[in-house]
Amino acid sequence: MHKYGIISLIPPLIVVIIAIRTKLSLEPLIIGCLVGYIIIAKGNFFTAIIESFTKVMQNELMVWVIMVCSLYGAIINLMIRSGGVLAFGNYMLKFAGNKKQSLFTTWIFGSFLFVDDYLNALTSGTTMKKITDHYKISREMLAFVVSFPAF
Repeated sequence: MHKYGIISLIPPLIVVIIAIRTKLSLEPLIIGCLVGYIIIAKGNFFTAIIESFTKVMQNELMVWVIMVCSLYGAIINLMIRSGGVLAFGNYMLKFAGNKKQSLFTTWIFGSFLFVDDYLNALTSGTTMKKITDHYKISREMLAFVVSFPAF
């Protein structure tokens, strides 16, 4: 067992600093992982990354999670860029006349389309963001409502 002490705080610190400066999430995590591999494997970090990637991709559950998130993320991004999410948000504004109705509509939408937790967070959060922004509901409240499906 290796003991890295204070050096083990460098990767998460780098992730936080880069995320705050760039307002991105994926890129800082990748950079933080690379820094962690450099610390652990020293000069042989590329081989360590390949070995870890190979080990992860041999686990069927991890492959499923990666594929589901990637494919659903791509579909949702396509819907955003095509204007489908904006049109749906405008349509749903007819049914949500105030803050409470918009949160209830979000909850119903998330419960109705619940396939798994990853897909629910991606679709409900992205789609209903237009409505909750219209009524000045915080993103934290949107995340809270999206996280609790009916069944």
